[in-house]
Amino acid sequence: MRRDVDSVLDALDLAVGSAAELFGTDGLDHIAEIGRNARRRVGFLGETVVVALAGGTGSGKSSTLNAVAGEKVAQAGVVRPTTDHPLAWIPANPEPGLTRLLDDLKIQDRVGHNRFEHLAVIDLPDMDSYDEANVAEVKRLIPRIDAIIWVFDPLKYNDRSIHIGFLRTLVAYQSQFLFVLNHADRLAPTDLEAVTNDLWKSLVADGITDPEVIVTAAAPDWGPPQGIDDLEAALHSRFEDKQAAVRKLITDVQQAATALEAATGGRSAGSLGFNDRWDVARSSAAQRLAARVVDPVVRSGLAQLGEHIAVSEGAGPIARLIAKLRGGTIARSLGLGEEGVALPTTTDLVAGAGWLDAVKPITDLTTDISVDVGGRMGAKLREDYSPDRLDGELRDAVVAGQSAAGAPPEPRPLDWWRWARHAQTGLTVVVTLALVAAVFGLGGFEAGSWPVAPVVAAAGIVVALVVSGVVRGSGRAVGQRAAEEYRVRVEAELSEAIERRVGTPLKRDLRARGELIAALATVRIEAAAFGAG
Repeated sequence: MRRDVDSVLDALDLAVGSAAELFGTDGLDHIAEIGRNARRRVGFLGETVVVALAGGTGSGKSSTLNAVAGEKVAQAGVVRPTTDHPLAWIPANPEPGLTRLLDDLKIQDRVGHNRFEHLAVIDLPDMDSYDEANVAEVKRLIPRIDAIIWVFDPLKYNDRSIHIGFLRTLVAYQSQFLFVLNHADRLAPTDLEAVTNDLWKSLVADGITDPEVIVTAAAPDWGPPQGIDDLEAALHSRFEDKQAAVRKLITDVQQAATALEAATGGRSAGSLGFNDRWDVARSSAAQRLAARVVDPVVRSGLAQLGEHIAVSEGAGPIARLIAKLRGGTIARSLGLGEEGVALPTTTDLVAGAGWLDAVKPITDLTTDISVDVGGRMGAKLREDYSPDRLDGELRDAVVAGQSAAGAPPEPRPLDWWRWARHAQTGLTVVVTLALVAAVFGLGGFEAGSWPVAPVVAAAGIVVALVVSGVVRGSGRAVGQRAAEEYRVRVEAELSEAIERRVGTPLKRDLRARGELIAALATVRIEAAAFGAG
């Protein structure tokens, strides 16, 4: 049994630890204290059940204890708070665990008995005491006690300080409660029935389901005590059993789990489908950002660079001579000098509506996830991934991604451009010879026939222009392919940078949330094994 209870407390400790990793210890101290109290009680867990007598001034707590004991154990009073420190009525040969528990609770006044084998009763200070120290002492002891007998006076049974200050906040422990309406001898039978019914209704209003109310006269003005046999029978049947202490511990754990769920928003374990949603959002953002890096200006520049390289590699002698004479001017006019194609600056990339549109898939997803998660976890996500913080992380991701991608690649020359150059060189020779022949009349003319030299020269020029045009066009195509390859590389680097800057920490937080939910589920499962709640 001890090991089983420890497993429930271990699960609670794990849940509290998971919550602390997410949110820090702020707001979790009282929950952790519940676990610590429960663990201390387990440390003292033997066969004895510890029951408290709780009530206001004049309710007859001490008289009830005296009546159950069959002797004067506690000093009774009706006018002012008489019990200002707790008194323990315990088995004459107490278990070591009980003794250690009373030591830990700092209860020094102890009276031995032989009435119940495994039952200890603690007479608490008056709950409505004018002395705040007495009330504080009651609040300190109640969480550490296994069960409570609430004793009411017919004149003050609706005392708000007890119903609102204690019962309603402890309603989860109602299976550990027994209610006594004392001083029955002071009421006529009809009045007693009405008061009993009204007390029962008040307890139901507090949230107590079908409360068991025992009517007693612990110290009547005449005759022996009344109703004490019924009270003793209830004590035997309900509390003189180790399971009563275990039920209290399990309820403690369940209450702590409920409080932890409320404090962290860890109640819902519904799937967020985050990984799939994140992959889509990250891919979309990376595509949009890559399109801003490799914008139309960059694409046009690479196309022109490809054309320039193609002309240089595949042009004939004359075209290459002209390119050599004018290349510097032409290259500079096209932005194709030695410095290569100019990329957009980071300032340009992260400015304006285009930037907001590019990162919108990420910002929308983080907002949606925070709403889906809800509670304190959702608030944490909204804070940690606020627009300002997210904007900064995404800007850093763009810088990192663009830097990793490097400069745009220079378009690679095609092998056939060299053959085109040789062909144009040959055509240049043919055209030159034909022109010389035409100018100097070499080869002559025949009547009715076309002049051979001019025709050959013209044909050579046309063919050379066609070859040159094909080379230039293929050069632009090669530049455009280089731009697309660069865009793909930039997109991959940006996607990795976004994953590193935003995705990884977000996944880590959601994984911690999942661990918290799993830990809370384990607490519930372990507690359910005891058949509690």
